[in-house]
Amino acid sequence: MSGNADQSNAVTGAGYRVACLSGGGIGPEVMAEATRVLQEVARLHGFEVEDAHVPFGAEAQTSLGHPLPAQTRATYRGADAILAASRRTPALEGVRAELQLVAELRRAGFAPDGDVAMLNPLSSGHEEWTIARAFLLARHRRGRLSSVGGNRERRLLVERIGADWPEIEIEHLSVAAARLIVATDPSQLDVVFAGEETAGDLAREAEEKTLVAAEADLASSGPSLFGPTHQTASRIAGLGVANPSGMLVAVSLLLAEGLGERTAAATLDQAIREALRKGARTADMVKAGVAATTREFTENVLAELPRARQDNDLSTEELR
Repeated sequence: MSGNADQSNAVTGAGYRVACLSGGGIGPEVMAEATRVLQEVARLHGFEVEDAHVPFGAEAQTSLGHPLPAQTRATYRGADAILAASRRTPALEGVRAELQLVAELRRAGFAPDGDVAMLNPLSSGHEEWTIARAFLLARHRRGRLSSVGGNRERRLLVERIGADWPEIEIEHLSVAAARLIVATDPSQLDVVFAGEETAGDLAREAEEKTLVAAEADLASSGPSLFGPTHQTASRIAGLGVANPSGMLVAVSLLLAEGLGERTAAATLDQAIREALRKGARTADMVKAGVAATTREFTENVLAELPRARQDNDLSTEELR
């Protein structure tokens, strides 16, 4: 599905299958909230999602003797997209090795003034694919693409591909200029294309200034992998205080970039923004005062979904 992420099955009334890899620590808690929200967004927008929960990581190792049992591998390889509760789990390297991954996408932000999306190819052979995907993403966001660093040849490649996207504003930034913008006013940025190391550095700097972050490994064909940037946080597992916000942004990424359901993703984005604007915060997001539990934070987002609903669905014929 991810090789052509604008091909929405909702047009034909078909459904999707998402492989859910909870793992250990707070994984089961945040995955439970993520799938609740995923199902409600799907219901609002008239399509179906089967969330297939399978043994994974330390849990699978303990119960079945292997972190990636055959059933789990068959499920995620046959899925439309994969949702992992933590992208820092060692067993995910085995998952990544079986996917056709070509680019990494990070989103950091969700303050009232929005967020920044940063893409980079996973190897030099995938630059053209990743640049085209960056333009597609910019088309569905604020219409700006910043190409950071790189040589003259890469700048010309961006301009050549950009000729097919005349509605997108293109700017070329040095690494130093991009870092200054991230440090002072990251809201100036919309979609950023950069090399792997540069994009990673910029994303980490942006995440230090923002509330929420999530990531995706995008595939040229077959399922892509989505998840939050946080660790498994075993010390708070089972306490009901884990922050599900990064997991919910990962669901938005999955809807848009994994299933092609960009309008549904926009609905979820707006609901998260409104919940944050109205003060929804878990304990790790506040210095003092009353904090929401994992379930309460999610309930705030669910309550915003009907008001946040976007209704500008496009048919596949209208999409590139």
